[in-house]
Amino acid sequence: MVLTSRPIDAHEAVRIGLVQAVLPDAPFIDAVLEWVAALAAQPPQALRAAKKSLAGAEYLPLEQGLALEGELVGPLLADRKAVSLQEQELVRHR
Repeated sequence: MVLTSRPIDAHEAVRIGLVQAVLPDAPFIDAVLEWVAALAAQPPQALRAAKKSLAGAEYLPLEQGLALEGELVGPLLADRKAVSLQEQELVRHR
Protein backbone atom coordinates (compact mmCIF):
# COMPACT_ATOMS: atom_id res chain seq x y z
CA MET A 1 0.00 0.00 0.00
CA VAL A 2 2.67 2.47 0.95
CA LEU A 3 4.93 1.76 -2.01
CA THR A 4 2.19 1.32 -4.60
CA SER A 5 -0.32 3.90 -3.28
CA ARG A 6 -3.01 1.30 -3.98
CA PRO A 7 -6.10 2.06 -1.93
CA ILE A 8 -7.84 -0.78 -0.13
CA ASP A 9 -11.38 -0.98 1.16
CA ALA A 10 -12.40 -1.78 4.72
CA HIS A 11 -13.10 -5.45 4.07
CA GLU A 12 -9.67 -6.00 2.55
CA ALA A 13 -8.12 -4.18 5.51
CA VAL A 14 -9.75 -6.76 7.80
CA ARG A 15 -8.69 -9.64 5.56
CA ILE A 16 -5.01 -8.65 5.61
CA GLY A 17 -4.98 -7.84 9.33
CA LEU A 18 -4.57 -4.09 9.02
CA VAL A 19 -7.67 -3.57 11.19
CA GLN A 20 -9.52 -5.91 13.53
CA ALA A 21 -13.10 -5.04 12.62
CA VAL A 22 -15.32 -3.02 10.34
CA LEU A 23 -18.28 -1.57 12.19
CA PRO A 24 -21.56 -0.48 10.60
CA ASP A 25 -22.38 3.20 10.18
CA ALA A 26 -25.64 2.85 12.09
CA PRO A 27 -26.06 2.20 14.94
CA PHE A 28 -22.35 2.78 15.37
CA ILE A 29 -22.30 3.24 19.15
CA ASP A 30 -24.14 -0.07 19.69
CA ALA A 31 -21.65 -1.87 17.45
CA VAL A 32 -18.71 -0.30 19.29
CA LEU A 33 -20.08 -1.26 22.70
CA GLU A 34 -20.65 -4.83 21.56
CA TRP A 35 -17.17 -5.04 20.01
CA VAL A 36 -15.37 -3.77 23.12
CA ALA A 37 -17.40 -5.89 25.56
CA ALA A 38 -14.74 -8.62 25.36
CA LEU A 39 -12.09 -6.13 26.47
CA ALA A 40 -14.25 -4.81 29.28
CA ALA A 41 -14.72 -8.35 30.57
CA GLN A 42 -10.98 -8.80 31.11
CA PRO A 43 -9.33 -8.09 34.47
CA PRO A 44 -8.27 -4.41 34.46
CA GLN A 45 -4.81 -5.23 35.80
CA ALA A 46 -4.24 -7.61 32.86
CA LEU A 47 -5.27 -4.94 30.36
CA ARG A 48 -2.96 -2.40 32.01
CA ALA A 49 -0.04 -4.85 31.93
CA ALA A 50 -0.70 -5.71 28.28
CA LYS A 51 -0.87 -2.05 27.25
CA LYS A 52 2.29 -1.19 29.18
CA SER A 53 4.20 -4.12 27.71
CA LEU A 54 3.13 -3.24 24.16
CA ALA A 55 4.00 0.43 24.57
CA GLY A 56 7.23 -0.23 26.44
CA ALA A 57 8.51 -2.95 24.14
CA GLU A 58 7.86 -1.12 20.88
CA TYR A 59 11.46 -0.03 20.39
CA LEU A 60 13.22 -2.71 22.41
CA PRO A 61 15.05 -5.72 20.99
CA LEU A 62 12.90 -8.86 21.15
CA GLU A 63 14.67 -10.34 24.16
CA GLN A 64 14.28 -7.15 26.22
CA GLY A 65 10.66 -6.76 25.11
CA LEU A 66 9.85 -10.28 26.23
CA ALA A 67 11.60 -9.64 29.55
CA LEU A 68 9.50 -6.50 30.06
CA GLU A 69 6.34 -8.47 29.31
CA GLY A 70 7.39 -11.09 31.85
CA GLU A 71 7.96 -8.42 34.50
CA LEU A 72 4.54 -6.88 33.90
CA VAL A 73 2.44 -10.00 33.31
CA GLY A 74 4.30 -12.46 35.56
CA PRO A 75 2.86 -11.17 38.83
CA LEU A 76 -0.65 -11.55 37.43
CA LEU A 77 -0.10 -15.28 37.04
CA ALA A 78 0.20 -15.49 40.82
CA ASP A 79 -3.18 -13.74 41.22
CA ARG A 80 -5.74 -16.55 41.50
CA LYS A 81 -8.67 -14.27 40.64
CA ALA A 82 -7.00 -13.03 37.43
CA VAL A 83 -6.07 -16.57 36.39
CA SER A 84 -9.61 -17.78 37.09
CA LEU A 85 -11.11 -15.01 34.97
CA GLN A 86 -8.77 -15.83 32.09
CA GLU A 87 -9.62 -19.53 32.31
CA GLN A 88 -13.34 -18.71 32.24
CA GLU A 89 -12.82 -16.56 29.17
CA LEU A 90 -10.89 -19.32 27.40
CA VAL A 91 -13.66 -21.83 28.12
CA ARG A 92 -16.26 -19.38 26.82
CA HIS A 93 -14.41 -19.07 23.50
CA ARG A 94 -13.97 -22.80 22.90
